[in-house]
Amino acid sequence: MDRINIKCLIADKEVELQLDKKAMPGEAGPCFMITQEGCFKGYISLQKNRTFGQLGACYFTDQDIQTIGTQLEMQKQV
Repeated sequence: MDRINIKCLIADKEVELQLDKKAMPGEAGPCFMITQEGCFKGYISLQKNRTFGQLGACYFTDQDIQTIGTQLEMQKQV
């Protein structure tokens, strides 16, 4: 399993997130399960337009997802 740990600013607070790469049926781009302090926070997937989007219900706002995607790109993990 691929695991990535990142720190990013979410709701004006620096948080540490763990992203576990997952294979999701019907999704072309890489998908990640996000946890924060051991708690499940949702799934994200790389879309065709090269931005991340939420899969199903997610704890984060669209702006948060964009911030997480930017941090992933900076680490060149995607």
